[in-house]
Amino acid sequence: MASFLPQHLPDIPLPDPTSTSSLRTIHDFFLSSFYTQEKCTQLLDSYVRPTRNWGKGWDGNSFCNHQEKHVVEWNRTPFQVLTALFLFGEELSKDICASVLSPSIFELLVSHKFLKRKYVSCYSSHQIFPVTVGSRTALILTDWPFLDESLPSQFAVMPVGYDSLELTVISEVNVSSSNAGECSSICDMCCGSGIQGIHYLLQLVSTNQNLSSVKCKFVDYNPRALSLCEFNVAFNGLSSASCSFVKSDCWSDVDASADSKFDVILCNPPFVAIPESEEERLHYYADGGVDGNNAIKEIFKEVLPRLKPLTGVMLMVTELPNVSTSTSQVRRFLASEEGKIKIAYVKEDVETIEEYSAVRNDEMGFKTDAKKYAKGINKSEDIGVIIDRALVLIRVENVNSDDDEGLFEFSSGQDEDVEYEFGADEPDAFIGDAGRSFLAEVMK
Repeated sequence: MASFLPQHLPDIPLPDPTSTSSLRTIHDFFLSSFYTQEKCTQLLDSYVRPTRNWGKGWDGNSFCNHQEKHVVEWNRTPFQVLTALFLFGEELSKDICASVLSPSIFELLVSHKFLKRKYVSCYSSHQIFPVTVGSRTALILTDWPFLDESLPSQFAVMPVGYDSLELTVISEVNVSSSNAGECSSICDMCCGSGIQGIHYLLQLVSTNQNLSSVKCKFVDYNPRALSLCEFNVAFNGLSSASCSFVKSDCWSDVDASADSKFDVILCNPPFVAIPESEEERLHYYADGGVDGNNAIKEIFKEVLPRLKPLTGVMLMVTELPNVSTSTSQVRRFLASEEGKIKIAYVKEDVETIEEYSAVRNDEMGFKTDAKKYAKGINKSEDIGVIIDRALVLIRVENVNSDDDEGLFEFSSGQDEDVEYEFGADEPDAFIGDAGRSFLAEVMK
């Protein structure tokens, strides 16, 4: 984990979370313009995968990769203008925005810092990501992966990607499981934009649970992330009275008293493996140290004492090295024979250390070549030589371990060699229909 954050960060101004009536007007306008997960997915697919028949899915990273690619070629409806501005990062004429969105909505977006004026054009400093929650849509505002000069990139807030969306899938499984029961306390650890905690709270609403007795604690090391998270809570109509925002390096400043245990802990920690020799440091939300496990180990060390006995559950998305031994790794991180562990991964997502290094080195633009990158991350104090890595979903229950725990492999049947237009990623298997069914069976 990064050990230093200055008290005053250069900042890209965030919209004001206190103007609740204006936020509701803006939120309702997005939804009335059909700015939903389904419609935005259809728009992206029409550009990059016109023949895809893989099933319902959401290609999160693709939106990030498309910024400034100018894929929206017309701006005649509010939906087209909103997606151009807030999904694809286009710069549009102010006249077009005002005429299509209406002058009053345009002025609201500008006055509340959703949009910035630039001569005769305007643009958004933030992406707004629509995520379906039951019959509702959560609108999650977060940073673009490529930021303007006023904010050093390491202080950026994590964009919504596959990892975030996979974790929402297993949280849906947890809410819908028959033994989930009433939930009164949630912790969104490494919260970033707050997508996980907000998604979980809205799921509880969709099951008719009254949120007046539910508390959600959002925890992050980056104070800017907490500010953005607080905005998203207000933007999605959730009461700030039931939510608290804690700046903490993992658990260090989170109340550990007996009456502060959680029903559910959600976690998407920094997990990218970075060679020590690499001088350029990654965003705080991604840097997991040499083996990627720095934050993960610290979080697991205190998970069981933080969960309510018998009913408490932790749900995590992360990368782990040497996937075939991942359950024993997590057991060592827990440092306890208590707790039931379940881990799921996609067979086709497992990468050799060489493949992983080539991809990460290329996407981050490091000066280290891929072979040196691989050599720099191929050994861990915890597990020895690393031969592969993969994104995994983890469920830990605060109950005695039994024969129901295990490691579950899902095969997507996808051709990993297919290349998509505009640099888009392949569809994510756990977000499609078959992957969701698999997780509903093994991760409940």
